[in-house]
Amino acid sequence: AVPMLLAIGLVADGPQDLLRTPTTGELLGLAWLAVAVTAVAFVLWYSAVRALGVELTGLLSGVLPVSALVVAAVLGRADLTAGRLAGATLVGVGIAAGLLARRKAAR
Repeated sequence: AVPMLLAIGLVADGPQDLLRTPTTGELLGLAWLAVAVTAVAFVLWYSAVRALGVELTGLLSGVLPVSALVVAAVLGRADLTAGRLAGATLVGVGIAAGLLARRKAAR
């Protein structure tokens, strides 16, 4: 992925801005993502695996794109179009199907 992103950055931004030094705000954002968000996500994910089991925790990964859409919409960065809402609905149907299949298997 790195060569592809470098090529796209070279075309989109030009060589002068391809690998520029981040601003203080950007550095703080990168530090937040690298340390706090990654560490919290790691702890939460593996705690969920221990508490819920692998099968059920795997269903949680379907929630990620839906939550990203909701947050982007709340922040005004994305519109809730019919296609996006249909995708979110399909994710919900998939999660429900996985939960129902797990219940039937437990019987």
